[in-house]
Amino acid sequence: MSTLKRFLVLLPLLTLAGIAHAQTYLLVPDSGNDRILALDPNTGAIINANFITDLNFTTPIQAIDSGRGTILVSDQVVNSVREYSYSGAFLGTVVGSAQGISNLRGIAVRGGSLYISVGGGTLAGTVQRYDLTTNTLSTFATLPTASASPWNILFRTNDVLITDSTSDDIERFDLSGTYLGKYYNSNGSTELNFPQQLVTRSNGNLVVSGFSLPTAIYEYTGVNSGTQVATYAPGLGVRGVWELGNGELIYSAGTRLERINTTTNTTTSILNQVGASFRHFSIVTLSSSAPEPGTLGLLALGVAGLGLARQRRDS
Repeated sequence: MSTLKRFLVLLPLLTLAGIAHAQTYLLVPDSGNDRILALDPNTGAIINANFITDLNFTTPIQAIDSGRGTILVSDQVVNSVREYSYSGAFLGTVVGSAQGISNLRGIAVRGGSLYISVGGGTLAGTVQRYDLTTNTLSTFATLPTASASPWNILFRTNDVLITDSTSDDIERFDLSGTYLGKYYNSNGSTELNFPQQLVTRSNGNLVVSGFSLPTAIYEYTGVNSGTQVATYAPGLGVRGVWELGNGELIYSAGTRLERINTTTNTTTSILNQVGASFRHFSIVTLSSSAPEPGTLGLLALGVAGLGLARQRRDS
């Protein structure tokens, strides 16, 4: 077989090896230790406790996929969204106080734009839309409550849900930012209080973290409006919540990362570290054009084989 033909035979194998290396992580910031942790999205087990570290972090809230091969991290006190490579290198500040952003919390990316929940400054009570291509800022949505304090943004197929810790409600907007009404209207005392992160479960229901008493994770059914169907009360101030691949819910509560079995209502500790302050969860799938170890091994074997074939032919 000719050298060219041998290479063409090996090429699909090399390509598959590179693709197979793409790795999905569940990321969660620890604002107490200036880091982002990478967790197993199926079990919540810690894969890398220092996936991203930056002493310039003050209060990182959420780390998300930018959609352009990087990671975006919102920092509530630094008043900025910072960008990092998949290897954890700081690339720069995307948007921040220079654009009037203050006291930002949860973020989301959709259609090449970054959406930012803003709790302070002249833009308080809004979700701002930042075009990542043109670097322009505009108001996407204004929450209806006076002194509204948005925390987390969830894009669904036909609408957007935003948590408001002032009204203790979940507000609903269409995809252009027009207000549609309340998804859930809480009394804020015996129900959802200080909602932060909200996500959709695999069964289509919504789960929301309630930070203040009666602190709990609340589950709702319904598309346009929510009906509470379950409460999971770990007895801790819940900030972040996510459904794992094994069907359990992982949640963050101060120094703790735990998961809860929603059938038995039993919890399992993942990490309890003094000084830690865990926040919101997000899924990130990392990929790289650089050959990984498995790819390099195959490449080396391929080159060696080509060289041997060349030697035999020459001899």
